[in-house]
Amino acid sequence: MREAQELNWQSGTPAPLEYRLLNPLIWSTPLDPEPEFRPISTADAPGEVRDILDHPAFAGWFWQDPALIETALGLGKRPSSEERQASITSLAHSRFTPEVVASYRRRLRSMARWLALASEIELAAQAWSVAEQLGAVDPADSPFVRRLIDFGLHIAFINLHRKNLT
Repeated sequence: MREAQELNWQSGTPAPLEYRLLNPLIWSTPLDPEPEFRPISTADAPGEVRDILDHPAFAGWFWQDPALIETALGLGKRPSSEERQASITSLAHSRFTPEVVASYRRRLRSMARWLALASEIELAAQAWSVAEQLGAVDPADSPFVRRLIDFGLHIAFINLHRKNLT
């Protein structure tokens, strides 16, 4: 939370209302900077991503980038699953730079700390594990990155449909 709040201050973005309302409770709790979580095998990664990104605390997590609109336009109204997956791979390779990956790793670690404070220990461990895995694999091979891009692409399709551009 503290790291996220610092990023908000640096960017001039106000914190969400819930954070402002709960501010005294948040700041009065000391945080362990590197909590210890049991390691989860990389074989569990797709399930972890599903658990994490389906949790209400991650409801707003998707990737935003102008390339998503371009990709959605290029795919047309009814892309095949193979075309969509190929586009996701291409976007992961071209847009998920080391800086973007580092940002998501930092955000996942922050969420892990927050989830641990909220007594969501298993989910906190999963978030921490996904953060560690994210730094160890190519972004195109990361189930987390692929799902973020897929969510973003889905939103791009919805926006284009609303504007009757697809």
